[in-house]
This record gives sequence, C-alpha cells and structure tokens, in this order.
Amino acid sequence: MKEFSWMVFSIILQSLLIGLIIAIILSFFLSKAIVSPIQNITKKATRLAKGDFEEKLEVYSEDEIGTLTHTFNKMADTLKSNLNEISNQREKLESIIHYLKDAVVAFDNEGYPMHINPEAKTLFNLTEENGITLDGMIEILDLDYRSEDLAMGENDSVVLSNVVYDNRVFDISFGKFNFYLSNEKYGGYIAVLHDVTESFELDKSRREFIATVSHELGTPLTGIKGATETIVANPDMPNDVKNHFLNMVISESDRMTHIVHDLLVLSRLDNNRMKWGASSFSITELIEKCCLVLSTQAESNGQMLSFIKNDEQLPEIIADREKTEQVLINIVQNAIKYTQNGGSIFIAADFRHISGVEGLADGKYFKVSVTDNGMGIPEEDIPHIFERFYRVEKARNSDKGGTGLGLAIAREIVQAHGGNIQIHSKLHEGTTVDIYLPQKAQF
Repeated sequence: MKEFSWMVFSIILQSLLIGLIIAIILSFFLSKAIVSPIQNITKKATRLAKGDFEEKLEVYSEDEIGTLTHTFNKMADTLKSNLNEISNQREKLESIIHYLKDAVVAFDNEGYPMHINPEAKTLFNLTEENGITLDGMIEILDLDYRSEDLAMGENDSVVLSNVVYDNRVFDISFGKFNFYLSNEKYGGYIAVLHDVTESFELDKSRREFIATVSHELGTPLTGIKGATETIVANPDMPNDVKNHFLNMVISESDRMTHIVHDLLVLSRLDNNRMKWGASSFSITELIEKCCLVLSTQAESNGQMLSFIKNDEQLPEIIADREKTEQVLINIVQNAIKYTQNGGSIFIAADFRHISGVEGLADGKYFKVSVTDNGMGIPEEDIPHIFERFYRVEKARNSDKGGTGLGLAIAREIVQAHGGNIQIHSKLHEGTTVDIYLPQKAQF
C-alpha cells in the first residue's frame, strides 16, 4: 500500500514537473510572440525619431499586436508624407526668398536675425559669420523708428517709402509673424527692402521734364502775349514799331513750334513709333550738302567751315538719310553757335574698324568727327550733355538760344541706327563730336 502511494505520488510529481516544463516553454514562446513585436515597434520608433522612415515592420498576425503593428506602419507613412510636404514647402519658401531681388531679413522677437537672403547680405555687406540685428538695421538705414515702435499686431505692417541708402532708394515693409511650437508661441519681424531707385528716378525725371517743358513753352508764350497786348493797347503806334512786335510774335511762335516738334520726335523715339526709311547713299555727299546749307550761317560769323575728305572713296551707307542729315546739321549748327566769330569748324569722315568704344560692339563703322575751336564744355558738364533740356550755362551764354533737346535727339537717332555719339571737349579750347554709324542701320 505504501509502495502504491509512493508510485502515485511519483507519477503526480512527474506530471507536475512535465507540466511545469511545458508551461515554461509555452510561456517563453508566448512572451516572445508578444514582446518581440513590441520591441520591434520600439526600435522602429527610435529610428523614426532619427528620421529613418524607410524600413517597415512585418505583420505576423491579425490579432491586437498585428493591428498595432499595421497602425504603426500607417502612422509612419503619414508622418513621412507630412514631413516631406513640410520640407518641400520650406524649400520652396527658402528658394523664393533666396532668389528674390528684394532684400529680406527675418528677426526673432528679441531682434536677432533668423534668416537673411543673399540680396540683403550684399546690400548690408554681410558674411556668413556676421549678421545684423533689427536695431542695427534701423540705425544703418537712419530710420526715424525704434524696434519698440514695431510692436504691431500679427496682420499689421509698417511701410516706409523712399528711404535712401547706399545711393539707392527703397520702400521698406516691416511685418509681424507668429507660429506655435509645442504649444508655445514664437514670432518675430520680417523686413522687406524693395529697390525703387529706377521708378523714383523716373518719377523725378518726369516731374523735372514737365516743369522744364512748362518753362520752355511759357517763355515764348509770355513774349507773344506781351507783344500782342502792346499792339492792341497802342493801335496808333508807328508801323516800324508794330512790325518789330509782330516779328517778335513770329520768332517766338517759331521757337515754340520747334520745341513742340522736338518733343514729338522724342516721344516717337521713346515709344518706338518713329518711322524709319532705310536707303543707300553716299555719306560724303551728305556731308558736302550739310556744309553747303550751313556755309552762309558760318560765313556770317566770319567762321571757316570745311570738310576734310579722306583720300580713299568711302563706301555707301544704308541708313535713314533724312534723319542722318538732321543729326549732322544739328551737330554742326551747335559748333557754329558756340564758336566765336573768326573760329573754325572742321568735319572729317572715314570708315574703319572700331574697338573699345563705349556703347559699341567691335566692328567697322563710319566715323564722322565735327571739331571746333570754340568755347568748349566744362569737364563736369560733359557726362550730362546728352540729357534732355540740359544746357551748359557756365560756358555758354543763355542768349545763344536752344532748348537742350538737340543733342538728346541726335544721340537717340544714332543709337537707333546701331551707333553712338561721343563728345571730347576742353573749356576755352574747343570740342570734338564723334558720330559712329554702322554701314547698315540696325533699326
């Protein structure tokens, strides 16, 4: 009986031992089946935190662990897509700011730079090592502002117009921006400097042009009004006095007509509405004709006007003959007008290879030079001599007349042909005007 009991006990003990071993083995496999996917998810989460979105987790079952793994893969794909979209948007924005012709600087709330585009770096002469603060920029631009004055709302802005810096004119816009990160609010300021130098100068030139035209037209109108009022107020005045005033009216009317004609020519040139008529002709014959037309005017001043012919025969030129003649007559008339009585004006022409002349491509050109030994032009006035309505009053008396449009028209006509005009002059010594024309006009 005792032996039987021990045998039963032994069988039970062995069964328990075997069951325990089986349970341990089963629990190991069960824990492995549960823990391993979670460990894989943990490792994948660590890689996700480092930006690795490439590897996906394997789904081994359709239970809760499998559902969790599948959901994690979907979350990783969504996160990757969102981050890629954010990255693309950021790159687009940075590319736009990078290639903007406007200078752009972003500052944080403390006024320290967050982003500076290349245009701003060039404008303020900045390097990668140094930046510019908001207060520093305000000081450099000499603005009547402080950074505290820019405490604006998110959608507010401050616009400053016609700020002059480094010989350029800018419209400056300051704006406020905000963003949230980890439920904390961050923000700063963005400054955009738009270069308006060209439009500013254009507007300034337009105002000056209108004022000058008004003055130029007002002067002959005043003379005409004064002369006619004098005649009306004195009906019994002697005929010779009346004729004097009538001649004054005619003279001032001609002057006003000449101004209006020049303005119309400039308007057509500016708007590309000038009608050109190209033809082949001899530039030598054209110069001889101009000398013949102007010889009487030169002789009345006791001046010598001569054309120095080149030994070799010049080829024919293809250009607008009428407007080329207008340019030559205008230049020679200026030489006659501003050369003292008894002076000399020489015209020379040749056809040669030209290189190194400003505004001209290297190549063959006709070069017509008009040289006088007149009063000359002050050095400081030469860069402005082709500006509209510009007249050199220091060296040339205002009683010489003219509107200051002739040289401007002459240069624009020559440039429309593909050539250029240059002036070399010394005060009290004389002036040389070089006209360069291509053999075939390029308009």
